[in-house]
Formats: sequence, C-alpha cells, structure tokens
Amino acid sequence: MDKEEDARWDEEIDKLICDYEEKTKEEKNTVITWDQSDGFKMYKPTQSQRPKNKEGPKEGTTSSILNKESDDPDVEGLEFEIQKLEEIVNVDTEEEDPTAAQSVDAESLTSGWLARQAHVTEKWKEARPEIKNTLLASKFPVRRLCQNCNRNAVIRCRECLPKQFLCSDCDMAVHKHFVLHNRDSVVDQIFNPICPSVRFVETAAGHYAIKKQDCLLPLDLPQTICSCSHSNIKMIPGKKVILINMNGCYKMYLPVLQCAACEYRWKVGLSDVIRSGYWPATVSFNTVYSVDVLSNFQNIKVTASDLSRLAFLHLIDNRTLEFGRTGSINRTTFQRSFLEWVNVCDEVNKLH
Repeated sequence: MDKEEDARWDEEIDKLICDYEEKTKEEKNTVITWDQSDGFKMYKPTQSQRPKNKEGPKEGTTSSILNKESDDPDVEGLEFEIQKLEEIVNVDTEEEDPTAAQSVDAESLTSGWLARQAHVTEKWKEARPEIKNTLLASKFPVRRLCQNCNRNAVIRCRECLPKQFLCSDCDMAVHKHFVLHNRDSVVDQIFNPICPSVRFVETAAGHYAIKKQDCLLPLDLPQTICSCSHSNIKMIPGKKVILINMNGCYKMYLPVLQCAACEYRWKVGLSDVIRSGYWPATVSFNTVYSVDVLSNFQNIKVTASDLSRLAFLHLIDNRTLEFGRTGSINRTTFQRSFLEWVNVCDEVNKLH
C-alpha cells in the first residue's frame, strides 16, 4: 500500500508542475491593456499584430540589443518603432551632399573656361601667320592715288579716314585746319612720320621737295576785332608756343588777327588759352598743356599711385619721337602747373 500511495503522489506532483509550466508560458505571450469599461484586460496578440522583420535587426543597432536582452512583447513594440526611426535617419544620411554638388559645379565651370581659353588660343595661333604678313606688308606702301583728286598721293593720314591718302595740295588744304593730325609720307616707298611744320611741294621735274610751313595753335578766336568788315581780317603767326598733349610736343605759333583796313591787331591772352581747353605751364604761357594731359595724370595717380611723374612724362616724350617730332617736357614746370590746376579745379568745384 505504501508504494501505491507514493506513486500516486508522484503523479500528482508531475501534473501540477506541467500545469504551472503551461500557465507561465501562456502569461509570457499575454499583453495587458486598459479597457475603460472592464478595467484591465488580458489578450494574446495575433501574428499580424506583431512587428515583422524578416531580416532581423541590424547588428549594433538599438533593436538588436533589445532583442538580445528581452523577449517581452512590449519590448518588441518599442523595437519596431526604433527600427523605423533608424531607417529614416539612414535615408537622410544617404542623401546627396550639397558641398559635393557645389564641387562638381565648380569643376564643370573650370573645365568649361579652360576649354574656351584653349579654343581662343588655337584661333589666335591659326590667325597669327596672316596677321604677321599683313602687318609686314603695311610697312611698305604701294603706289596710291589721292582719294580727293586722283593725283599721286604723297601723304597718309589715318586720322583723316576714310580718305587717308592725299596729294600735296589736298594735304595742305586739309591740314591747314587740322594741324595736330599725325601724318606719314609715302614718297620714299616707305611710311615715314613727319611733323606738322613740314609739307611736300611738287617741282617742275615731277619730284617732291620739302617745304616749311607755320602751324598755328588751334584756339577759340573772336568773330570780330574791330568795327571793320570781317573780310578785312587775316590771321598771321605770332609768338612761338609749345603745345603738349597725349601725343607729345608740338612746336607752333600763337595766332594773331590783323585788320587790313585799320591795322588793328588782336593777340591771344591767358584767358583765351584757358577757354580753348589748354592750361598754361607758366603765366606767360610759352608752353601750354592740353587739359587731358593733366586729367589723365590725375586719374593715373588715383588708380596706379606707384606710377611716377617722370615715367608718365617719359611716355609722352616717346610719343613725340614716334610721330617724327622733337622736344621734351620740363619736369619741374609740369609739377608746378599740375598742382595749380588741381587747386583751381577744387575751388571751382566748391563754388559750382
């Protein structure tokens, strides 16, 4: 009897243990929620309500750590939300970097600029032989006719374009009024620059001789100088004067107006020089500057202060020689005259 009773008790104990294990397993899969009508409510989530992750959480992520630490259903729901956030963050970090896009744009612009420069260089290289031959041929004139009267041309004046080739008579007629034009002679089958005080005269043998002429400084002259008729007034050269403009030095004469009837003479004064767009180097105005020389020097000193006064005047002296004239600029006189011009202009601007 004792053995049968002990076997029965062992069977009862085994049954209780099995019931406990099944109950514990069932509680682990149960979710507790709050129901407003019944209070706490226990239910088992279905397979569709559980978070799906076929590949499983990525190694090193928060989801993988939680998955290893616990199998609780609440933790699984939290794991699902964290996984969604990680996917959003990963998408944002995988977007294109704006600095990289800017770098690509800069590289494309640079390559485009280099391609254009290479194209321009190639074009210059192709045109260089033609340019060189044309420039060389332009140094040696061919026989040309005057573009006003069809006689043999002896002068070329590019400032008279389109009629730049002139005979001796047409040259005198035109440049009597435009004495500051820079001319070239074509007599010796080569272009030689000549000064305004020189002109060519054709001889009886058909050759050309050089003759001197008086060049008058262009000024704003009065209409009348006396009560006599305007037809009685003639212009004659007065005292010598040196004109300095951006093309160099010109040796000229001041004009004098003389009436043939009453023999009255009108002479140029300091005010006439200034009104005509010149500035005197001295009060006696034996040398006058074109105002553009002073204004250009002022602008250069503002934009390129390292350029000296001597270098600027040396540039003008070179222009004098280039166009077949002689003369140089007095450095000290120019400095004094320039300062006087700046001072007067400043005072006038204050009153204007």
